[in-house]
Amino acid sequence: SVLFAHALGQRPSGRQTLRVLDLATGQTSELPGSEGKFSPRWSPDGRHVAATPADWQKLLVLDLDTGQWSEPVAGAAGFQAWSRDGARIYFQRTEEGDVNVIYRLHLSDGRTERVVSRQGVPRAYSFCGAWFGLDPEERPLIMRDRSVAELVAIDYAWP
Repeated sequence: SVLFAHALGQRPSGRQTLRVLDLATGQTSELPGSEGKFSPRWSPDGRHVAATPADWQKLLVLDLDTGQWSEPVAGAAGFQAWSRDGARIYFQRTEEGDVNVIYRLHLSDGRTERVVSRQGVPRAYSFCGAWFGLDPEERPLIMRDRSVAELVAIDYAWP
């Protein structure tokens, strides 16, 4: 199956929803309560979906067992990336001084912790912002601007 969001403004009704495409049947279905949500990410264990509203001003999580959405992070939260075990969500937000900071949310207790700041790293922008992702060991990958875009891994010593 493939999880996706309809492009904003592409639906005649103007409704933005998250949908699942069943590759075997070619049929799509709407995720419950997904109206107005964007940028979905399935957890590796298949139990949750992380998404944001179109303005990226909060992080939302759908528990697929209960069908309930929660809002564990208020405020800007973009480029969600799941930990390999699905227990944590990494996300990025811009803080004072226009600095991108990567955070980690623990789903078990709702605790959010700062992972790394991109202070002093020249940002390279893609069509939708300053992208980041994770390598297989959950180290942040970022793009920096050195007049051409590069991928950089940040080596971080976990506490």
